[in-house]
Amino acid sequence: MIILLFLTVLTVFRLTWFQLFAAAEHPHAVKGVLDLRNWDQLSQHTVSLEGEWEFYPHFFYQPEQKNSRLPAENKETIQVPGNWNFSNEKVSTYGYGTYRLRILTDPSKEEFYALHFPEIHSSAAIFINGELFAHSGKVGTGKQDYEPMNIPKTLHFAADNGEEIEIVIQAANYDDLFKGGIVKAPIFGLAGNMEKTMDIHVFNVISSCIIYLLHSFYSFTIFLLGRHVKNNRQLL
Repeated sequence: MIILLFLTVLTVFRLTWFQLFAAAEHPHAVKGVLDLRNWDQLSQHTVSLEGEWEFYPHFFYQPEQKNSRLPAENKETIQVPGNWNFSNEKVSTYGYGTYRLRILTDPSKEEFYALHFPEIHSSAAIFINGELFAHSGKVGTGKQDYEPMNIPKTLHFAADNGEEIEIVIQAANYDDLFKGGIVKAPIFGLAGNMEKTMDIHVFNVISSCIIYLLHSFYSFTIFLLGRHVKNNRQLL
């Protein structure tokens, strides 16, 4: 009865958690464009930038340079999140390229946004509206001129150019045999909603650590009690 009661409480807690923090249904990117102009829930929820992004293999697009252009003949679409694949390389996950996504928003709404990048293998340079916002390691066209680093980043910015937000991510990988590119979808939303989402993630991590520590303490206590009982029996 105690075990059944314990499992029931855990199940109810888990279902309640899913109900409270379930991701809202949202549009997905199609051919490099994510249209959020008619998605009213942007004021309350963050959105995962899943779907089809533009991808330019073996090319670094420099949006901050006026003479930099995207090669139309090299344009592909790639699923995000997902593992990229360079079939012409000895190791298919080794290579470099540029991701691009255009987000269409309602210019009459709040203009302060945030982007969270949980995982890009194995280095990245992130541009928003033509401005370099962050580095994670150093991107390069070969292993000799690149440095791997995979650190989650949260960026805050204002959409000064109206209803369109351009996200450009240069990425390179020459270290991970199994993963390359954007393997976890970035998260986009209003700055205030993003802070709440990040607070929930931090709370989850801290709670998990506390639970693991308590289990470790209980296990160690039971181990010591077992040794104590065993020693007493030997003395008797």
